[in-house]
Amino acid sequence: MKSITTRFLVISDTHAGEGLTVPNVPVDVAIHCGDLTDGSKLDEFRITLDLLRTINAPLKLFIAGNHDFTIDIPIYLENERRQNV
Repeated sequence: MKSITTRFLVISDTHAGEGLTVPNVPVDVAIHCGDLTDGSKLDEFRITLDLLRTINAPLKLFIAGNHDFTIDIPIYLENERRQNV
């Protein structure tokens, strides 16, 4: 049986930290496991997406964290409703 090597890069909780870097090595799959942003703002998503673009991987996945609530429409609407009460 032939073995297949798969290289993963797993990061999380970057909170749109400007100036962050990731290892400059090729991987097969990059996974960002939550908290791409600090306050779920568009400019924070842009910063993190710019970081993800620097990763040398054909497949990049991200999982929204509790700080990324604008990605989850029902949670976003609930947060808006609570603020307006």
